[in-house]
Amino acid sequence: MDTGAPLLREIPQRASMFTEAKVTVPWDLSDTKTLRSNFVSKSFYVVIDGVRIEAVRSAAALIKESFEKSDGSMVRGPLCMPTERRRYMILREVPSEGKRGMFIPGPKRIRNVLLIIRPSAIGVAAMISLTLPNSVNVKIEPYESQYELKEPK
Repeated sequence: MDTGAPLLREIPQRASMFTEAKVTVPWDLSDTKTLRSNFVSKSFYVVIDGVRIEAVRSAAALIKESFEKSDGSMVRGPLCMPTERRRYMILREVPSEGKRGMFIPGPKRIRNVLLIIRPSAIGVAAMISLTLPNSVNVKIEPYESQYELKEPK
């Protein structure tokens, strides 16, 4: 009686899916093209959300001040958007119960919007290095005229 060993030899062995996926290096830090900055000086919105008005206003003032110090960039705003009651809000930077992010049920969301026109790389680096209040969420949105702040014509 045959044990079935010859049947295993007849089945062609395929290359593993995992080895096929790992043939190229996805990110090479020694390549000069990948180290190049992808900064583009197009206008964008800085949207600041929070629960407390003082924290939102101070974050907007800090961001506006950091861009006004850099050469050539203009800042419009802050534009106060209508306060909305939300079902929930997640504050990403507030530590809660040993984890990062706090879930707040039924808050009033306060939103300020800044329009950054002709941003410079120095201004963006200054904004990234700012220490903002923990109780705000900052989001960058591309300029598509979605808010009342517009570029000058």
